[in-house]
Amino acid sequence: MEERMKNRWLSVTALTLSAALLMAVSGCVGNAMLQQRDDARRTTAGAAVTQRELTVENLPQNIRRVFADYDSAGEFVGYTVQAVARGLYSDVAVNVSVTPEKNVLRRIAIASHGETEYIGDKIEKPSLTEQFSGRRLPVKFTGEDGRAAQIDWISGATYSSRAVVDAVNAAYDFLKSRQEAWV
Repeated sequence: MEERMKNRWLSVTALTLSAALLMAVSGCVGNAMLQQRDDARRTTAGAAVTQRELTVENLPQNIRRVFADYDSAGEFVGYTVQAVARGLYSDVAVNVSVTPEKNVLRRIAIASHGETEYIGDKIEKPSLTEQFSGRRLPVKFTGEDGRAAQIDWISGATYSSRAVVDAVNAAYDFLKSRQEAWV
């Protein structure tokens, strides 16, 4: 009887250790995949642009980073501001690239989010992000009151779509409040 208990204990211990090892390995693989995804997003956000991070004093809580953008010839082409707004389940960080005059969008890219895969896929799609290119700031959703460039809602991702627009407008408000040129 004692021998059988000892064998069961050894079996349970071996099974537990195997499960822990499997979880550790899959966690490492998952983290590597997430890092590759984030690297690809950063590359997409600054396609054909070299960015130099600027040191800016007293950044608002919803602004994470500010970059000066240069084309391949070294000419200044504008700014990129990483702004954050609350989505349905998490903060949505958006890289907002604007012209040197700080009032026209060049492009946006979703830098990071913790939304569900279904919702996150929707806000990362070109059907939302490409609507912003060339638009004058600020932006609003189609059907909302006020004067601003109109963006179409993404059905099924209302809160997350709102977070993207809020982050874009937060970047604009930040840039508008800073009259100094950083370049």
